[in-house]
Amino acid sequence: MIVPLEGAGEHLKLTVSSPLTVHGAAKVPARRAPELGEHNDEILKQLGFSGDEIDGLRANGAVPHAWH
Repeated sequence: MIVPLEGAGEHLKLTVSSPLTVHGAAKVPARRAPELGEHNDEILKQLGFSGDEIDGLRANGAVPHAWH
């Protein structure tokens, strides 16, 4: 019911396990949720945007910088 939490820092070590099981899919270890915007560059690159285009989107305010 209570499981280790990966990548959440020093103060948060445990979380409640997900009660859901999907037939045919292995259950993965619990890990912290991404920060807002943490994967913006990866997603935009997968959609075909170049680094310069992503920089342009940031400069125009269309894509915010990731929160750190």
